[in-house]
Amino acid sequence: MTKRMFITIAAVSAMSAGLVVATNAFAQTNNQNSVPSLVQEIAGKFNLSQSDVQAVFKEHREEMQVKMQSNYEIYLQNLVKSAKITEEQEQLILNEHNQLLSQMHGNMKNFKSMTPAQRKAQMQATMKQVQTWAKQNNIKIQYLRPFGVGGRRFEMGKRPNLTPTPTQ
Repeated sequence: MTKRMFITIAAVSAMSAGLVVATNAFAQTNNQNSVPSLVQEIAGKFNLSQSDVQAVFKEHREEMQVKMQSNYEIYLQNLVKSAKITEEQEQLILNEHNQLLSQMHGNMKNFKSMTPAQRKAQMQATMKQVQTWAKQNNIKIQYLRPFGVGGRRFEMGKRPNLTPTPTQ
């Protein structure tokens, strides 16, 4: 290994370590009170009641959840039509999906008090349970989509296909 390559690797390692430390320090010092929420900003800017703005946000969120659920059901129906799953599997998937959603909503309060390592461990345990469930029911895990659209992470420079199709 050349001296130049060694210096480059050392510099990149030092910058990465500094970034990790700075990110953790910022996360620990940045609390809810230091940055006003979007609801507070909108209410203040347009002289509106904060509770009215919060109600609009809540209503919009509920509408979006209903729309996502409807799209997911259409996605599953398309899978049944294309014979990738049976109607029984479709119902099993819907039941498990709804159970996972309610479990995740229930865990949100607990997640706030957990360390990042504890949250990661909890999510890994849940994912392992989902994988076991899928294997027991002979269902591809990609059809369950417990953690978002397609269960995929966003890739740099690529826009995800958010349209529910049986090929995803």
